[in-house]
Amino acid sequence: MMGAESGKPQTATVNKCSDPSGDIQQKLTELKQRGCQFTPLTQNGNQYRSSWICSVTGGTLTVQDVITVRSATSYQDDNEVRHPSQTLRSTIVASRLGDCPPGEKPAPTAPKWPRDMPADSTSAILRGR
Repeated sequence: MMGAESGKPQTATVNKCSDPSGDIQQKLTELKQRGCQFTPLTQNGNQYRSSWICSVTGGTLTVQDVITVRSATSYQDDNEVRHPSQTLRSTIVASRLGDCPPGEKPAPTAPKWPRDMPADSTSAILRGR
């Protein structure tokens, strides 16, 4: 995401009730169903690296993703998407704020990844660069 001034990143803050592990698992399942090809997930300390390639109109998307577990209640997701016409980079910094309000809990999901982080109210700072 680029701001009005070329090259300047945009920043947005989002507060939502979410299950980060479930969200990631659901997204990977959707990508597999679309025929994307994945490299094996690797772990080095508190970092989890993954990459995949997807065929899209106009070429191939190559995605590299690094999730860094910052603590038991926060993580950072650095993502780079390459397409023949452009490269997009984003960073999400998410922290657990507390339990979800009654009635706002996300639906149960598949096994947790990268960590068994509980469903919670998460504050994510999205930075495109």
